[in-house]
Amino acid sequence: DSVRIETTGTATLTLNIDGVDFQGSRGDLLEVSALGNSTHDIEIHDSTFDNAHANIVSGGGGVLLAGDDDVNVDYLVEGSSFSGASGHALGASYLIASGTVQGRIEGNVIGNNDGIAGVEGSSGGGSGIHVRLEHTTGTGDATYAVAIVDNSIYDIAQGISAIDIQASSDNGAFDVVMEADVDGNVVDEMGDFVFAALYASVGGAAGSGDFSQLGLDITDNVFDLGDADFGGNAIFLNQFSSDSR
Repeated sequence: DSVRIETTGTATLTLNIDGVDFQGSRGDLLEVSALGNSTHDIEIHDSTFDNAHANIVSGGGGVLLAGDDDVNVDYLVEGSSFSGASGHALGASYLIASGTVQGRIEGNVIGNNDGIAGVEGSSGGGSGIHVRLEHTTGTGDATYAVAIVDNSIYDIAQGISAIDIQASSDNGAFDVVMEADVDGNVVDEMGDFVFAALYASVGGAAGSGDFSQLGLDITDNVFDLGDADFGGNAIFLNQFSSDSR
């Protein structure tokens, strides 16, 4: 990774990245991980994540905000640009036993709006924006509230979608709730094999027993999947478990 920050135990992290130009890395350009009982307050403003490395590892090359165990995270990513990833351009994925995650992803540009469907946003199997809550074996509730607002996403080659939202749980005894506000985004110039402009799923692989919940508020977006010759629907909502909502 170009920059990797990890906390554990009861650590508290306050991170402010403002006006930084990340130019290349074989792994992720930035990875911030919360482990143990960590608390994170992350702000990323007006920065450039343009990965020009010639040999990016599969699934890497972007920005990853992540967590495990019992964590509390508040993050903001705004006014930044992303290009050149092999995996997700921007991932905020939390596989936690319990905790609270709040995030806002606003006014970012992924890929290039050049009139040509290409690979600049993600050349591999990644999405433009990927947010995920997975409740692992634990002893508490897990919640994740995220606003994905006024972003422009282009040039995703073959990921599942430009915006990818997932919630799942392996323990029905606790509340696992994800709420996502998707407003004012523009998705265009997708590659041939992108499945959807917006993909959202609730529930794990099992047919039952996953009681996770996903709430979506989708307003005033432009989802154009016209360049994806082998794509599916502009919006695809998926429920894996009969017990999830």
